[in-house]
Amino acid sequence: MNCFAKFSNILLILTLNIPSAWATPTAQQAFPSPHITQQGNQVTLSWTLPQAVQMNAHALHINADHQPIQPHVTAKTLKKDGQPMYVGFIQATLNTPPHTQQLSVYFQGCHQSGLCYPPQHRTLRLAENTPSGLWHGLGLLL
Repeated sequence: MNCFAKFSNILLILTLNIPSAWATPTAQQAFPSPHITQQGNQVTLSWTLPQAVQMNAHALHINADHQPIQPHVTAKTLKKDGQPMYVGFIQATLNTPPHTQQLSVYFQGCHQSGLCYPPQHRTLRLAENTPSGLWHGLGLLL
């Protein structure tokens, strides 16, 4: 076996034995769609990011039916190159205008390996929560 073949075999063995914790997740794996909790007009979005993934705090933007809305974010924050980055469990609470049907969530983040993901966008549909919808639902029960 020549030197190149030996090197190729060693490289293949090393590649197959790399722990999955070292693998860089895809953007979808790194930033899954958030869990939504809705109570009246208050909506809470929750993410649990994988261990080496960080979300740029300045890149998180939320629109309610195409209108910008400012969330209250609770998360552990670290600094990376002077920028605040959310890590671990992230919870964004916002009060939506009445009759809001969807949220557009924009964010961007990086993996600790140095890979920065392209900006991400998720469209989330909300349950209808209007007084007329409530009365209509109760009317069906009568």
